Amino acid sequence: MPWTRVRLNAHGGPEKLALETVPDVPEAGDYALPLSLFQLMLDRVAFSITKDDPKFQLNGALVKLIPGEIEIAATDGHRLAMVRAKAPGGDPPFEQQLFPRKLLAEFARFSDDEVLHRLLFSSINEMCKILEEGKAIRASDLDVMWLNGFGFPRYRGGPMYWGDTIGAERIYNQVAAWHQQFGDRWKPSQLLRETAEKGGKLRELKADISL
Repeated sequence: MPWTRVRLNAHGGPEKLALETVPDVPEAGDYALPLSLFQLMLDRVAFSITKDDPKFQLNGALVKLIPGEIEIAATDGHRLAMVRAKAPGGDPPFEQQLFPRKLLAEFARFSDDEVLHRLLFSSINEMCKILEEGKAIRASDLDVMWLNGFGFPRYRGGPMYWGDTIGAERIYNQVAAWHQQFGDRWKPSQLLRETAEKGGKLRELKADISL
């Protein structure tokens, strides 16, 4: 999370939310709100989100975004919970939206590790495909590209080097599971599968190029 300080203000009391419709969740564009902050704020208002009332305005939370601030409010018709915190500047994707409880539960279940693994396991899988296609010679070449071109943390050594701290087998198994769940965009690389089966090191992979 890019901020060192987050101040949350909580208020309680009976209140009602008057909302007419439940709109679709819009695209976020370049607006980036730290997941950990959003999860923390949801946790603060969760007690006021009813699980039984069919009225959608009581079965969710109202999220308001303005440049530099986020506010989340929820009520079960008897209690009102509201939190505010600093947020990114720039143009938010919406001013206010009602998020249903089931959607909020999806946000809550993601951990920092799962977000990290989805990003980096995908990168490692694609790097293996690049080696398969002969577009790079060594895994270390790709690590250097990620370090210099994408700002990957140098102390991590690059995605392939970092991947060996997780293990090729674990990475392959997770990518294969996401392939079953989400389709072809998560199709595992053949090279990744072979490396996992052999217990090999990702950072030692080389392209099969005959000169």
